[in-house]
Amino acid sequence: MGASALVQALNATRPLVSPWIVSDSCFDALALEWDLVNNPECVVQAASKAAGYGIVVAASALKLPVIYNIVHTNSVDGLSLSSVYLEALMYLASLVFHVRNGSPVSTYGEKYTLLAQNLVITALAWRLGQ
Repeated sequence: MGASALVQALNATRPLVSPWIVSDSCFDALALEWDLVNNPECVVQAASKAAGYGIVVAASALKLPVIYNIVHTNSVDGLSLSSVYLEALMYLASLVFHVRNGSPVSTYGEKYTLLAQNLVITALAWRLGQ
């Protein structure tokens, strides 16, 4: 792949990368010019956003073992449902706060998946009559 084809391919990713990971100026500096040394703020911005999205992805599996155990044993014995309710309420309040303040999704996105997982646990507990 020639240099101009690589630049075209990188520019094609700009709409996906620029608003979510780095600003337009940092996209130019990091992706097109490969100038990491003279743009440390861009490197920090990209690393910070990547870590945030990594946390969002990792959080999507946080409560899966609990859900699996509930489904597998058909029981919620030993689970404090009041803590699940309060945790869901906390995630909901945090989501509302961040959405209303216009925070970037990478700073609070894990709350979506954790809230959904807590709601699944709650639904399973209700279904099992506990």
